[in-house]
Amino acid sequence: MGNPMVSVFMVTYNHERFIREAIESVLEQETDFNYELVICEDCSTDGTARIIQEYAEKYPHKIKANINKVNVGAQKNFTNITKLCSGKYVAILDGDDFWTHSLKLQRQVDFLEKNSDCTICWHPRTVFSETGEFEPYETHSTERYRKEKLTVNSLIFSNFIPTSSIMFRNHVVVEIPKWFENLPMSDAPLNLLLAHHGNIGYIGYNMAAYREHSGGIWSSTKKERQIYNTEKYIEVYLKFNQETKYKYDHLIQQSIFSRMTSLINFYRYYLGENSSKELSLLKIMNKLKSNVSIHSRFAKKSIAVFGTGEASKRVLNMLRSLDVEVEYFLDNNSKKWGESFEGASVISPDEINSRSLDDSLIIIASMYYKDISEQLVEMGLEIDKHFINGFDYEKLMETGKETLVSMELEIPILKLVQN
Repeated sequence: MGNPMVSVFMVTYNHERFIREAIESVLEQETDFNYELVICEDCSTDGTARIIQEYAEKYPHKIKANINKVNVGAQKNFTNITKLCSGKYVAILDGDDFWTHSLKLQRQVDFLEKNSDCTICWHPRTVFSETGEFEPYETHSTERYRKEKLTVNSLIFSNFIPTSSIMFRNHVVVEIPKWFENLPMSDAPLNLLLAHHGNIGYIGYNMAAYREHSGGIWSSTKKERQIYNTEKYIEVYLKFNQETKYKYDHLIQQSIFSRMTSLINFYRYYLGENSSKELSLLKIMNKLKSNVSIHSRFAKKSIAVFGTGEASKRVLNMLRSLDVEVEYFLDNNSKKWGESFEGASVISPDEINSRSLDDSLIIIASMYYKDISEQLVEMGLEIDKHFINGFDYEKLMETGKETLVSMELEIPILKLVQN
């Protein structure tokens, strides 16, 4: 028969009340391919294991059950189950959630088969309360996420992919990093690592349900849990930054700065003004603040780089890490005019005045900054308003990176608040 097209992996612990519905929603899938359900049960204290064994005996060719003899914890259980999945694609469903459409797997496989540039795809889900405390609602309904394809850049600012909606290409992430086991969540770092290797696909069907209940991991509203989760999300980005060798460093700095702002508000609300945690975090935020403001400087501007040498390539890489594209290059060497450099055209500085200067920003990337800046001033351009020194911004970027590296050493200060 060979390997299945899809491995559905389900981690579960004390889900006796919900596990049947979860398993049945997988078995009800209508597909033109083979799929398997791999379940890792983490030594529950209720009847979860008994129910899983019952289904495994009834569907021996469909279900692989791994019953832990000792409780290893959610993260270790997650890591272990990834090693048991043999499918070309992997879908995730927690033991207390369920799928709501029989064509979920088929639709996601069809999408990934047609879109080889995507390593992961997702769809909307409905959140409901087991006790009826609130009306059911659909998550991530904003249009900015509902695009056919997004990149890791969007994911860095929000983990908008619901766990029960995920399907990804197996073996893209060859090995789950050891640091996963120290986090309270697995989906966020996994999504980041997958999107590091390809695009994120979107399918516009609501095909899953997430149940909020008293035993759920994310259902707690205690102050300790709110603070802890926010701190740990910061740690996710720090680890991902290190894992990817700071490829997305500048975007991650912005994301971390935003989450730190939320964390400061938590500290003030729960611990009062000027707590030791708040003061420690403010020191780090002050170091990052100038760097975070860089991105807003480039936003909604037509960007040009003056120079076509190695320095220009470095500045170009810096801009691309901020998701900023260069519209054209400037150079005083007439032999280069009309040519293409790093995918953009090279023009004469004399053409600058024919463009809208108020909507443009020229970044000088040359050791001859003084001469070029004088040249631009003579043409009527103003320093800081119309042009800047690219080397200054490179230095700011490096300062920000050093701050994040130091945070990786300081991360032990981000501990669960005990009072």
